Amino acid sequence: MPHLRTRLLLILVLGMLGADVLPARALFLTYDLTGEWTGKVTCKTFAGVKSKSTTIVQMHVTQSGQQIGMVIDSPSGSRLYAGLANPSLKKPGEKGEMAVVSCGTSDDTVSGLGGELGRLIVATAKPPKTKATLKGISLCFELPNPAPLPQFGTCKWSMKRTSKVDPNVATTCEPS
Repeated sequence: MPHLRTRLLLILVLGMLGADVLPARALFLTYDLTGEWTGKVTCKTFAGVKSKSTTIVQMHVTQSGQQIGMVIDSPSGSRLYAGLANPSLKKPGEKGEMAVVSCGTSDDTVSGLGGELGRLIVATAKPPKTKATLKGISLCFELPNPAPLPQFGTCKWSMKRTSKVDPNVATTCEPS
């Protein structure tokens, strides 16, 4: 009897999908990181000398499918990021990762723009609960102007979701 139920459920799901063809991973994307987050970012940087700093930040996230848009608010200002969500195949509703890039990141190392690339791990995000956590690391670099030495480093992120309200952040770096 359990096998019959499984077959009927599979037939029902396939029937609901109809002719729509989705990437296999898209079918498993069930966690949603949308909401307001709070936490800290600890950075170790090098610009001739090593330094370490910890900043308390607010993070605003909008997720649309696999697209991620984030704004990080810190005492030094706001920064927009875009990224992609990648769910765990074992626990797609609870775990996964996301890759993010700070908008304006450039391969032009002499312009002074700098940039940041990150990989964040979704430690928990059990729907429909608000409770969710992210941890990860990012690599940052810049050539401050006027400064004789470039600055680069790594930052560790540790965030907890405080609300599931959608802040409506753009999920791309393109001007709207």
